[in-house]
Amino acid sequence: MHSHRSSKKSQKPFKSKHASKGSIKALNKGKIEKASAGNKAVKTMGKWDRRNQKDQIRAAKMVELATDRKLFDGKSGAPKIVTVVGMSEDVDVNGLVCKMMGLESLQSKISTHEVERFKQKFTVITPSLDNFLEVLDAARIADFVILAFSPVAAFNDSEYILKCVAEQGVSNVISVVTETGMLTDKKRVERIDEIKTFSDYFFPQDKIFDIENATDCANLVRNIAQKFPKGVNWRDQRAFVLADNVQEVDGQVCVSGVVRGKGFNLLRTVHLPGYGDFKIAKAEVLKHGQAELVIPGEDVLAKNDGDDEDMDMEEDDVMEEEEEIQDQQLGVKVDGHHYFPDTAREAMQEKYAKRRVPKGTSEQQAKWLIDETLINSDDEFEDEQMEEDEVDMDAEDGAHVEFDMDEETRQLEEYKSLREELDFPDEVELKPGESAKERFAKYRGMKSLRNWDASQDDYPEEYKNCVTFNYNAMKNRVLKDSTDLQPGQYVKLYIEAPVSIVSEAQEHADSPFVVYGLHKYESDQAVCHVTMNPCFDQEETAPIKSKDELILQLGPRRLVVNPLYGTESTIAKFDRFLTRPCMATYIGPATFGNVPALWFRKSENGAMELVGTGSFDSTDPRKMLIKRAVLTGHPFKIHKKLVTIRYMFFNPEDINWFKAVPLFTKMGRSGFIKMSLGTHGYMKATFDQHLNGMDTVAMALYKRVWPKVARELE
Repeated sequence: MHSHRSSKKSQKPFKSKHASKGSIKALNKGKIEKASAGNKAVKTMGKWDRRNQKDQIRAAKMVELATDRKLFDGKSGAPKIVTVVGMSEDVDVNGLVCKMMGLESLQSKISTHEVERFKQKFTVITPSLDNFLEVLDAARIADFVILAFSPVAAFNDSEYILKCVAEQGVSNVISVVTETGMLTDKKRVERIDEIKTFSDYFFPQDKIFDIENATDCANLVRNIAQKFPKGVNWRDQRAFVLADNVQEVDGQVCVSGVVRGKGFNLLRTVHLPGYGDFKIAKAEVLKHGQAELVIPGEDVLAKNDGDDEDMDMEEDDVMEEEEEIQDQQLGVKVDGHHYFPDTAREAMQEKYAKRRVPKGTSEQQAKWLIDETLINSDDEFEDEQMEEDEVDMDAEDGAHVEFDMDEETRQLEEYKSLREELDFPDEVELKPGESAKERFAKYRGMKSLRNWDASQDDYPEEYKNCVTFNYNAMKNRVLKDSTDLQPGQYVKLYIEAPVSIVSEAQEHADSPFVVYGLHKYESDQAVCHVTMNPCFDQEETAPIKSKDELILQLGPRRLVVNPLYGTESTIAKFDRFLTRPCMATYIGPATFGNVPALWFRKSENGAMELVGTGSFDSTDPRKMLIKRAVLTGHPFKIHKKLVTIRYMFFNPEDINWFKAVPLFTKMGRSGFIKMSLGTHGYMKATFDQHLNGMDTVAMALYKRVWPKVARELE
């Protein structure tokens, strides 16, 4: 038989015992070999095993989905929460709800209605557009959010609301248009297209419902009744109850409602927005009109508490007085050490200054000579002193001449007038007569921030009291915590809280009263890190400095914080202003899960301005924020690599104190201080290369900054 052979001839591969790196890389083509997991043999699954595994996963998913859908099944199921928000003042929200539910009038902003046609119950919330926080609270707990647009109004006011609602997380969004009867058919179609284009930017949708059309109105109700809400990730990871009734029972706050989300653990605390965190005294489940007391289960997470030990940040407060006095005399620390102790230098100078050494012996060789070898009257000796090099330098450079104070002041003012702006963003200027030793007492010199010694930091008390744990490992355990109350149960929660909350809740009955369940450690203070992405116009609005007061909405909480801004590394550089995406740090309650964060700033008229968005990152007290202060000086005289510098300090005590800190220039030169000159703050320094006269000499000092404690927004 004839066989068809390929015309291609395979080349014989090159055989080499020593293959090059390039050939190995080309042969692997980017593949990375997985590290073997020991000597265990890898068991490959057969065809039927793989099929069985997929069937088991599919069955578990179906059971989970059926359990979730059971929450809203039938008349006995939990009512779906529907929030209706008018996008402008001319939208009749009450009329919209009456058309949907077949009512004549609406008595309250929060009402529950039953639709017999679909055998469903709806809890409708109609927040006022004037109260911005009320709109966010209603959208935060809603299963469906209906955005009601006007047939004629512009979208100027609604854009800001939709942006905030989208950033905080929302379940299902439906857009409707009202009162289209005043428009012609052509105008009505154009208006619907405009609304769809605008709303799709925030929430993509298939259809815009026209409430004036009876078919669209019925389809809207059917869509809400038959569709299962997709939920919000952070909200589904914790339990919450929308209160149907709030009353006082035996000095405790009793809240009745349906459990939603994950389910309550009675051993954990709950959060009441605007009031704080409180414990649950007891809970009752209502079944067929009878209340059954629920007994808390075993604390599963308490078994492994010993593995998560708090970081011991306390230092030994008892120190010897001699060491304290010595530290005060040795000057500023560089990389945690004293490099130039004055007492040791003076003792060395006294010992070797007046020694007689053989002629031609260098200074370094003289230190190694034993006193016995120096006792020889027949040899030729010479007097060698430690200040010999300094005398030579003065001879070459000329003697230092000091100006009087009036002339110094005049030259300083002239120098400042010629500088249009500072050379470094974190530059600090000293005033004449100001002591740098006192102003920068908490600063230290660093050659590299990696060498920062945290044991030398003076921790504040609020920082020591923060809980410490492995955040990623604890998050996986906490989110799988056991529950005592299951979703869909109608319960009564007896909360150990001030009874004044009951009267305030009854006064604000039109606002939703929600009880959020917390995970373990979420009521404890921790060092929190939250991402911050600025979204304000930095050219037109006022800048935001670190420690400026902001309002942070983090999941169920609203906190008043004074955050510190820095990079995302473990040893982060402190940012004085919010100019770029960064990490905000504060001391507050810990939070688990990918919880969205909204940063607000109060304007002069009291309005809430959104200045940033982000999410909760972690809790880590070992992360350090380092603040840098740069002192600059002017090259007064330049002789090769030797430079006389002024205007960095104004007295010789400061020069001797910061003598160990290295110098650098704006053009990349590096050097160190040799000695001080006179009494007006002049000093000599040596650099690695010849200095340019237009260059600026600088010294960087560092200190650790500590975050402030956040408080609950009332």
